[in-house]
Amino acid sequence: MSQLHGKQIYKKTITQEHLLLQTPNSGDTLSGATVEYVNNMAGTNVIGPAEYTDEYDYGIFTDFNSLTRTGVAVDRFNQLFLKLAPTPPSPFESVPLNITSTEYLSRMLGTGNPVTIISDDTPSFALNIPSNGIEGSDSGTLSFYIDSNIQETTDVTLTDNKNTGVIRYTSGDPYDDISGKEGFWNSFLTMNIESNSIVSSVNQRLAELVHSEKGILSKTFYLDTPLNTSIGSVTNISIPPMTGYISGVPTLKTTDQISNLSFTINNVSSYFYAANSVWEVQSGLVNHIEGNPLTIPQSYGETGIVNNKTLSIRSNVFSDNNFYFVVRAKNSIGTFGTPYTYTDTTRRVDTVSNETIRRTSGTGSYPSTGWGGTYDSIQSLVGSYANELMLKNGTYQYPNGDYTSIGGSNYNGVTGTRWVTFTTLGVFNNNSSFTLNFIDSQGITSIGLDNLLVEVKISGSTYWVDGDSAYAGVGNPGSSSDGISAVVTNNSTPTSRRITFGSITYSGPIVIRIGITNNNITFRNITITNIV
Repeated sequence: MSQLHGKQIYKKTITQEHLLLQTPNSGDTLSGATVEYVNNMAGTNVIGPAEYTDEYDYGIFTDFNSLTRTGVAVDRFNQLFLKLAPTPPSPFESVPLNITSTEYLSRMLGTGNPVTIISDDTPSFALNIPSNGIEGSDSGTLSFYIDSNIQETTDVTLTDNKNTGVIRYTSGDPYDDISGKEGFWNSFLTMNIESNSIVSSVNQRLAELVHSEKGILSKTFYLDTPLNTSIGSVTNISIPPMTGYISGVPTLKTTDQISNLSFTINNVSSYFYAANSVWEVQSGLVNHIEGNPLTIPQSYGETGIVNNKTLSIRSNVFSDNNFYFVVRAKNSIGTFGTPYTYTDTTRRVDTVSNETIRRTSGTGSYPSTGWGGTYDSIQSLVGSYANELMLKNGTYQYPNGDYTSIGGSNYNGVTGTRWVTFTTLGVFNNNSSFTLNFIDSQGITSIGLDNLLVEVKISGSTYWVDGDSAYAGVGNPGSSSDGISAVVTNNSTPTSRRITFGSITYSGPIVIRIGITNNNITFRNITITNIV
């Protein structure tokens, strides 16, 4: 063999115990290599010298040299390209399995604990996949289970789209047609699950979507079959006598209470029951109330019992010769069953009407006395108040209706002019004109109607003027006699009338007196505006 120069070991095998060996540094041609280094290099290609010089100090990886292994360089480049590529598909297990069937808050039988249920016996699920897709679209299998019972297994292939069966998905390039980003990845783009039929129960269910290579997604849920609820007969109810009156007609008042309301609820529960209240009395003639049976439901299809509830009369409601209220029950998903209507034809309600602002009207046109007194709503319109208009359901109208069956009078067939009088709608303070407005009126189609009378005065200051005929343009209505025409027609409409007292100014309360001779005219209110 050739002799070694320098320190020599002649005709001996060179071993590490005789040489100090080390891993060579870049460009080192003098040091010996360790056995470990030599073994690691064995059978491995290196990248060799650079194209233009022996060094790689002009590139992004300045630690490269001619002895850098090819695998190292390829790995560096692979990582660099990854930085340039668009966001890769998200991990399969990073996307939750969601229920897309409608979910409802309900309560469990026996415990009353709130839970979320599904009433669809073929519940649907979906993955809310991000725009970059999720991994796993190129290989493996997808399987869907309910409570460990297989519903479907399907093979996954790179170009597959599946739109039938339990598991349905689309796959492809999430960056398709996006210049500079397309062609890097393939992923699941959508995934939906339309399960087979499942039997409902009180037990919690487990849905699992399994990818044979990428993991498991799961979702727990409850499945219910809601029942149709209904109300059994209402019993023991106590309705007070009518002590209120409007225009001489009896009515229940807002301070009255209906007590001892009791009833049963059929099919109050299935495997679950309603989240909040199980029954309600609707907001109609009475104020809304709601509640639960006396005990928490314990069994499927159980009958619920409700006892001794109290109802109160609502304000601003009306029902003539018929008092009623409606009870209904809810099932586990909050759907109301067939309502039960309780009716009493010996009671009525009119809490819309309020006669506190009206005053007595006196007799005939332009009365000198008998008007302006406190109005007594108990008085019959065919008795003491035979000259007054009727107020019913908030509307002033000619008297009508037979109320003898509930302790009132028969107003059908009355005759003559009927009046309503107001003294607190507005005040003059050295003024001479104002606008009178009919609110929500019917039948007031022109100025000068035969069946309508409008009489106006300034209390203590003027005579009555005629608010239903045209002012002649001269003189001072109300200054010397009753009944002078006072409507400034150029500034008026049939329901908004400009009333003038001429050039003289007055001070005092405005008095409005409206007369009607038949059923053709009604109005809900009178207002005073633009006092000048």
